[in-house]
Amino acid sequence: MKTEKKKKINKKILNMLKRENKYLFSLEDPKYNSRLLNKFINKIIKNGKKTKALKIIFFMFKLLKRKYYKNPFKLFKSILFKLQPFMDIKVYTIAGKPFYIPYMLHLKNNERTSFNLMYTWIKNSINYVITKNYYQFSIKLFYEINNLLIYFNDHIKNINKIETYTTKIKKNLQKMILENKKNMHFRWKK
Repeated sequence: MKTEKKKKINKKILNMLKRENKYLFSLEDPKYNSRLLNKFINKIIKNGKKTKALKIIFFMFKLLKRKYYKNPFKLFKSILFKLQPFMDIKVYTIAGKPFYIPYMLHLKNNERTSFNLMYTWIKNSINYVITKNYYQFSIKLFYEINNLLIYFNDHIKNINKIETYTTKIKKNLQKMILENKKNMHFRWKK
């Protein structure tokens, strides 16, 4: 009799977990069927207007396609994987002093955090200003991604590589990680 109750309780818990897991993962975007792109769209959304965010990104993709004659989503994805940080820094206060402690972002577990970092870097680099015309923001986004493509592609020669805001942030993060390598042992004490 007790085992039957335990089985019923376990089934209820499993059903609850299944229901929760539906909402943990973001949906795919309508055109390219990609969760990465949908997460980026959700990051760009201002005041809950997803259609404007979609227009911004798809217009930016049109501009990328006109310039490079390649699939713009593949170009965007290649940038994301080159920008992706593998480590991040957390601040812990130990004995009243702040310690910057680097930690690894395991791609399977912390994929969300690494991509969220990148999305915020890209969004902040554009100095997101609410404008009536969404084309202005998409053009700024196009220039940022175009500069990232130029910066990360080594096969493009005779072009001055422009260091963008996002690459500066990534370099600063890497510099902080190297400077605070000595504090890494504090990560396991907490």
